[in-house]
Amino acid sequence: MLFLAEKRPNLRIPTVLAVWSFVLEPGLVAYCFMMNFIEGGNMTFEKFAELPIHAQDTICTKISSQLRYLRELPSEPEGYYGRVHGQGWLCAPHGLDSSTSASPYRGIVGPYKTYEEYCAAMYRAQQTLRAGHSSGEEWGPEEPEIVPQLESVFQGWGDNEPKFTWIDPKIQNIIARKIIKEDDGSEDWEVFLIDWEYCGWYPAWTQVLQVMTICGVVLRDPDNPVGLISYRGSEITPMILKDFDPKPEEERKKDEERLKLLSDLCWHFF
Repeated sequence: MLFLAEKRPNLRIPTVLAVWSFVLEPGLVAYCFMMNFIEGGNMTFEKFAELPIHAQDTICTKISSQLRYLRELPSEPEGYYGRVHGQGWLCAPHGLDSSTSASPYRGIVGPYKTYEEYCAAMYRAQQTLRAGHSSGEEWGPEEPEIVPQLESVFQGWGDNEPKFTWIDPKIQNIIARKIIKEDDGSEDWEVFLIDWEYCGWYPAWTQVLQVMTICGVVLRDPDNPVGLISYRGSEITPMILKDFDPKPEEERKKDEERLKLLSDLCWHFF
């Protein structure tokens, strides 16, 4: 977040005010940081649905423009996949985590210099995850086909150059507050993005995948106490994709087909 504050000063994120550490016990250090308080409170599905449609559309547009601004940040050194300052992930997202230990002292994952290295890490992580969840001594009959199917998705996924990515773009990870413009009294919305734990440079399609996967709004079905419905159907996701990843309809259909296959394979990145 300090890095983003320096490199992307117009990005609407919390401000880090202080960072410190203290010793919990010999050999165990805790690190803490303090941020400013942002008025408005975290958005929820219900709060979002209660807003006027024009306010919802404005919020989605603001998110999209901030993601475009974020993706224009070049990686340093140039062309790698990883965290800031050329680092790997200590706590990697599920799609890259091949650790079998719950210990906080897991090994560093990445960084990766090429897209091929990055994809190979995803395949290893998937095999490790499936092996850990398997109850038998041998792979099931369908398992040998899983990695080739994943390879068919990721090897042909264009726009895979490193782009700085907000990896958890849930509606609950924004703070939105209404502001009234002083010049004409019109209404606008200020939108802040929070939860930057897994941020870094990922393949360009990763932000698209995450928006398509987890950025919708889901509400309780009034006709079914245990059911859920998608609020505004498929309208929310395209508005967020529009500014930072505008694609023709045919290209977007390919993204949807890939997402459907990943869902069938029970694969998720985060």
